[in-house]
This record gives sequence, structure tokens and C-alpha cells, in this order.
Amino acid sequence: KHTESCGKGCSETVYDDDTTFDTVGASSDGEDGGDGPITTDGTLIPPSSVAPHPVRSGETFSDGSETLTYGFGPGTADPTSADPLTFGMHRDGYAAFSSVALGLYGKWDYVVEPHVTMVLHATNHVAGASYSWQLTNAETGETLDDLEYSQHGHSLSVIFPAANDLWQVRLSETSLETNEVMRWTQSTSVMSKYVRREIRTLAKEDRDRYFEAMEVVFSVTTEEGQKKYGRHYLGHGHLTALHNSDGGYKYHGNLFFLTSHPAFQLKIERSLRAVKRGVDCPYWDFMADANLGDEWYNATVYREDWFGSCDNSEADDARLRGRFRDVQLVYDKNSTSFPLSNHNPYGFLHEEKSLGKETYLQRTNHVCGFSTIQGFSSCHRMADCFSNYTDLYEWDQCLEDYVHANLHQMHAGMWECSIDWNEELETYKSFLSPHLLSFLGYQLSAAARSSAFDDLITCPSSCDVDTQDFWGSGDVSITDGTSSCDESSSCSSCRCKPWSSTNITTVSDIDKLDDYVVYTYLEEFYSGIYSSGYLSKDFMDENANTTTDDYMQYTFKGLSDAQTALVNKMFLKSIAFPGVWGVMGSGAATNDPIFWVMHQMFDKMVHVLRLSPTYNQMNVTWNNHEGTKGSDWKGTTTPFKGEIFEPYLKNSTLITEYLTNKQLWALLEPGGDSIPYVYDDFTEWGNCAFDPFAGLGTDELLYEITDRFGGLR
Repeated sequence: KHTESCGKGCSETVYDDDTTFDTVGASSDGEDGGDGPITTDGTLIPPSSVAPHPVRSGETFSDGSETLTYGFGPGTADPTSADPLTFGMHRDGYAAFSSVALGLYGKWDYVVEPHVTMVLHATNHVAGASYSWQLTNAETGETLDDLEYSQHGHSLSVIFPAANDLWQVRLSETSLETNEVMRWTQSTSVMSKYVRREIRTLAKEDRDRYFEAMEVVFSVTTEEGQKKYGRHYLGHGHLTALHNSDGGYKYHGNLFFLTSHPAFQLKIERSLRAVKRGVDCPYWDFMADANLGDEWYNATVYREDWFGSCDNSEADDARLRGRFRDVQLVYDKNSTSFPLSNHNPYGFLHEEKSLGKETYLQRTNHVCGFSTIQGFSSCHRMADCFSNYTDLYEWDQCLEDYVHANLHQMHAGMWECSIDWNEELETYKSFLSPHLLSFLGYQLSAAARSSAFDDLITCPSSCDVDTQDFWGSGDVSITDGTSSCDESSSCSSCRCKPWSSTNITTVSDIDKLDDYVVYTYLEEFYSGIYSSGYLSKDFMDENANTTTDDYMQYTFKGLSDAQTALVNKMFLKSIAFPGVWGVMGSGAATNDPIFWVMHQMFDKMVHVLRLSPTYNQMNVTWNNHEGTKGSDWKGTTTPFKGEIFEPYLKNSTLITEYLTNKQLWALLEPGGDSIPYVYDDFTEWGNCAFDPFAGLGTDELLYEITDRFGGLR
């Protein structure tokens, strides 16, 4: 048992294990389960969506919301001593929608889901009575007779046809002996919404449907898909090009992160549901895998029948094992199909300085042969962002730097390196730890593309797929000993290398550089990662009082200056002669299916920020510190049109217009009419339990969840 606040002025309550509330007042046959919630003094509490026992007789009683009423008919001899009729509802195969989530959204008595079987049932049915259901769509006038349904005794199984429909549900109880109405109850506030669930809580058949739809999106082009599935279908090429924009949009590092990623998610979910109507679109609470620590790559999401492996070797070209092994990168020679997207020199949608030409998706936790071990951020980091809230921008930066953290770099890796990091680890094992090496490994792809090294390295603007390769015919990879050009005398190398003015032509030349020169190349980049790099303060120290002799402003914890200088040289070698990294380390991260379950967690956090009375009274002014395109409040537009909110958009004039962040923020209102979804739960985050009504600060941590998903770890 644990303590929670039920919100909206409710007293503290003690809940039993299931917390579904649909068993209050159940008949003594035990068919419906346990006792429901009780107060600390043992008094039974009706669920928040059920009116309490009437104080006096009367035909109707309202709970104050003016949407939930009940009454008694002539078949009830003494209404003053009778329990009111109550009903509950849940999706077939799932628990009832969370009462805490229902209270947080604060708009409806119940939530039902479209295109799946919903079970409505009398929770305190009695023998000797029959039950009849009436359902009416508040806008269209549809009734139960218009729907697919079946009734078994007091239970009704029904499929609601669409999201964002408001329904009136009425249940009547009639005596079989007298044929008179005994009790009735009615809700005029039953909302149909898709429920976004944590992927491990989906039933296997529902999860499989999701993966099957994803396989279509990642194998069928937009043009082919729209012919087969309709105009809402988008293939992964479109989604990759948009996120990998060369049009000046910056989706990370500023408040645009909070609106752009939910907009991206709406795009792919419309596409998935064009393939399979009503398919579940889950999220992945990666914080729940923080306790895997060094073995983070064994998380359930990397099962081969899920998103596929991450501990992929250079010997297999860093290709994943599993159902998405054959996902292809988007090749767009001459930038004809996606002119506003970044391309690598070979013509693939990727980072401009990543010089790979493998046509298939690559994902690995290996950096220059070394297997990284720094795992996922924990729920405590998220709690810190809420408990230290000052303004919207700082909150976003906290989430991006310390919760989103290294999600992309963990999957990007690097191969085709000029040095082997395992050898470096062995050479410097007396002071170089695998954890420090993992920290640096996650920074390597960012360093290779950073403008901080524009004076050090130069990269080709174009490479030919047929006649060029990373190594060319005269050299081979250090990490896997191969070159795809071994048998081609005409094949030449195409990769980044130091400018001739640096006088660095080989890796060994860096060993000859003075330690001061090496550090000056690195200082600007070190400053950036010390400021905002995930766990940077755990691995780096700042020296604010540098001198001519003590010139290193940034050093590594526990290392002497001489040891730091050796690590600096190792790191600079990997930057001056960079390898190839996966799309997850670039704007083309959307080319990896696992991208599409990572970012809903942040939208879910925004729902708490906007709904919880603890936070929604705070300063949420759009105070972006960035001046990039599409990042301001209303001065410029984003690359998202109003069409992503179809068919729920009430203002049809916005459908063809590019939206501002002000418009996106309004249309993304949690529980609003423009979005078709809600989140399943707001009390479990990673391996922590919080009460969103009381606050998400560390001090309000309720308890640790030790095995949240059972066998699905």
C-alpha cells in the first residue's frame, strides 16, 4: 500500500494494489474483484467518477460535475437505503483508465478508446434484474444501434468508431419480476481518445500490430503508400528529411523541442493508422531501464522481434539484428527528392560529415571498437527538473541535457576509426576507466561534426558511390581490417582529414604535438560539453585560475595533468581522423524506428506541467534564448501545417497553413479537442512513483518501483 493524493480537494487515501475503482459496491459473489480504496480510518470511498450514497431519497443526484447523475425508479422500494447504480468501463484485456490520469485531465467522467473492444459493465449488478444500455454521440447523434456491439448480462462490449467523440452513456436496471425500473445512472461525459501506453504494457498482439505497421512505414515510400493507404500515409523518407532539415530549423536545444516532437509524432501516428486502423502507438519509458546500468543495451526494446539489437559489431557493418535489419537509409542523389534536407557527401540523408555509404540502417553502442557502458538517465533526474523549475526555457534545457541526455549518441556509435579504443584502454588502464571512455565516446560524433574543429579538419563536399570508399584501396579499417575497395584499383578514399596547414598527416603526428597545442584544439569543445554535457561534472573539473604553466581550464577528475594530456591526445586523434557514425547521431535519427518511441516521454512531462495545479500556475512564458528559424513564439512559422491535426481541427483555415509555436502550443493542449490522445499513467516514471497533484520534486518521491514490468525488462 502507498499514499497518494486523489486531487481536486480530495483527502489523502490509501489505495489497494489495482487502484481501478470499478469494484466499489460489488456484489458478494466476488465476480468483480476487491474492495476498492479506503480512507485511513477505514471508510469506503466511491471512485471520483461515481456519486456518493444519497443523503435522502430523490429521483436524481448530481456529483457536482453536472455530467454524472443517477436515480431510482418505482422498482426500488426504499431509495434511502439503496445503493445507486454504478458502472465502469475498460478496454478488453486492459485495466480501467487511470483515475489519477482522469483527474489530471479533469474534463471527463470516463475515457474510452476507438477501434478496439471496450467493455462497459454494471459494477454493482444484482440478481433478478436485467440491464439495458443507451449510447448517444453528442455531436453526430449516433446511437448504440449504429455501432458494433454485443451484450452479455450486465456487460456491454462495444467498438467506438472514432477518437475525440463525446458520448452519453446511460444504464438502466429493470426488475425481472415486476418489469419496473429499479435504478439508473447516466454520464454525459464519456470521451473517446487513443491512449498512449508504455510499450511493455501493451498486449503482445497489440504490440505486434504496431511493429507490423512500422515495418510498412519503413519499407514503403510515400508515393506508393498513399496509393494504397490514402493521403495520410507518409513513408520514413519524408519523416527523415523533415527532421534532418537544412532549412534552418533547430529541433533541439531550445523550446521548439517541446512543440516540434509532438508534431512529428502526430505525423507518424497518422501514417501508422492509415496502415492499420486504430493501431496502438506506444512510448518507451527509457528511465525504467536506468537500473540496467552498464548493460543498458540488454533493455527489452532491443529484442530482435522488437526494435532490434544495439550491441552490433563493426564486423557486421554495425547492422542490427532483428525485424528492422533491412531498413534502408534514404538515398537522394543530387538532392532531387529532398532538397531541404542535409545529405552526406554520398547523397544519403545523414550528417554532412559522416562519410559512410552503407545503404542499410546502422546502430551500435561500439565506439572505435570499445563497447560503451554509460546507461540511461533516471527518474530522479526528471524529478530534479521539476523541483528546480524556474521558467520554461530552463526546464526544457534541464530535460534535454539531463533526461534526454545521450539517447541519440548511445545508438550512434562510431566505426572505421583510425585508432582502437580498446587498445587505448589497455595502454592506460592504470588511470583510464571504461566509464570515462564511455563519456568521451558519446561526445565523439558531436565533436567530429562540431564547428569547434573547423580549423583542424576538412571534409569532402561530395563522394562517388561507385568509385570511392572511406578507406580507398590503399588502406584498411583499424577496427575490422577491411576495405570495400580492396579489389578495385580505381577506388579512392573519401573521408575527413586534417588541413594541410596543420602539418598533421597521420595519427602518429599528433603524438609529436606539444600538450599545449593539443589542448588548444580541444578547449572550445570541452567548454561546451562541460557546460551542458550529460554527467560532465562527474567526469570533468574546471580550473578557473589558469596560468601560463597551468593552462588547462578543463581536466578529468582523478587524473593528473600528465594523464589528462594523454587522454587529450587519444581524443584528438579520433577527431582529426574521424570514423563513421549511425543516423541516430544526426538529424536523420528519424530513420531509426526506435526514435519514434523515445520522445513521447517529454510530451507526457509537458502534460503534467500544463495540467498539474502545482505547476500550471508557474511562469510558462515562451522565453526562448535561441533565435533560430521557427523557434520564436509567433513571429515565424514552423514546418508543420495544420493538416497534422486532421480530422480534429475545428478551424479548417489552418489546415493548409504553416503554424507558429503559439498555434502549436494551443493545438497541443493536453486533453484538447485538436489532439486525439491521452497518456495512460502519470504516477509511474522510470522506477519512481510520483503524485502529479502534489508535485514531482525529489522530496515528494513516494516510493521506488523495483520491478515495474516484470519479465519485460
